Amino acid sequence: VDVVGKAAPWFPPKLFGLIAMFAVANTALLNFVMASRLLYGMSNQGLIPKALSKVHNKNSTPYVAILVVGVLFLTLSLSGDVGSLARATSVLLLLCFFVVNWSLVVLKRKEQIPGEFKVPSVIPILGSLVCVAMLTQAKTPEWTTAGSMLVLIVVLYCIGYFCYWC
Repeated sequence: VDVVGKAAPWFPPKLFGLIAMFAVANTALLNFVMASRLLYGMSNQGLIPKALSKVHNKNSTPYVAILVVGVLFLTLSLSGDVGSLARATSVLLLLCFFVVNWSLVVLKRKEQIPGEFKVPSVIPILGSLVCVAMLTQAKTPEWTTAGSMLVLIVVLYCIGYFCYWC
């Protein structure tokens, strides 16, 4: 709202705040649906506990995955400052972007891969550097929260892996 106030002082701040609120709510809803479907798909592939792949008889929705994601989102949103959670999420996204960009660099060095994605090496290298530069601005609380989330993800993966082989 502050940026819009400076860049477009003619635009009503309350209207922009309302638009921003709907945009954030829409993003949260998309993340909620995506996360539950991701858990459902991983469960179907045996990567995480099979219970997460249960589908509701009437609605055909992965209700157990939806409940787990709902509890997780609620716990995270009530665990402290939402701004801190948003910054930790940004750290995780930047880490993902770094890994994706660096993966392109590694793949380009390998021998011919069928269906190879053509991109000049400088692009993923620059993308990786930008991610690292932005990650240097993250503070310890964001790294701690992001690290805790990663540990939780790894633990869930290991539980699923163990359950799959038992």
